[in-house]
Amino acid sequence: MASPDLTEFLVAFGERVQFYRKEKGWTQLDLSVQTGIEIRQLRRIEKGETNTSIGNLKLLAAAFGVEMGELVGDSN
Repeated sequence: MASPDLTEFLVAFGERVQFYRKEKGWTQLDLSVQTGIEIRQLRRIEKGETNTSIGNLKLLAAAFGVEMGELVGDSN
């Protein structure tokens, strides 16, 4: 089981992914097509249920046109 800090981080990350997806007006299927990430995986990411790969992080950031740090909540 994930630590409370990790769980909190994953939930916040999922919320940011969902925010950027909705900002683009995309469904999860649209985002899946844009990134090549399976829709089942995207659902788990948005719910904070999975610690996704750095590769997926890069794909998501590119699809949204943001830096990877923005998706993980790095304010530096």
